[in-house]
Amino acid sequence: MRTSRLLIALAALFAGVFALAAPASAQYDPAVLSVSPANVAPGGDVTVSGSGCASGDAVTIAVAGASTTTTAGAGGAFSATVKAPSTAGTYTVTATCGVEVLSATLTVGAATTGSGALPVTGSSSTGPLAAGAIVLVAAGAALVAVSRRRSSATVS
Repeated sequence: MRTSRLLIALAALFAGVFALAAPASAQYDPAVLSVSPANVAPGGDVTVSGSGCASGDAVTIAVAGASTTTTAGAGGAFSATVKAPSTAGTYTVTATCGVEVLSATLTVGAATTGSGALPVTGSSSTGPLAAGAIVLVAAGAALVAVSRRRSSATVS
């Protein structure tokens, strides 16, 4: 009986240890490609950055038929600046290193004109609104005063 209790205690201990142990997971950096800015004017500069390539790999970055080549650094990261297409639209940017093909979306917008400041909209004349509010409050106060005088006159 004493042996069976010892075996049950050991079994419970091992079950507890295995139940609380964290599962093993692979430690790797996923392959990622990003463009900055994601929205750009036609012909503007775009920085393409990524990771997940083998160290020293040649990385070919392509957008709308134009391409450039860079080299992945020690951690497999890479970065290059490319020109956006001259026509507005949505484009797929690809980076190829070895058999790995990464992609990201680039939006080329219409060229902006002007200073870039927001246009003035709406009304900035709050004076007439404030005067109207004061008139309405005064009229309401006058109606309350008249109503109280009438009710006190009928009570007496």
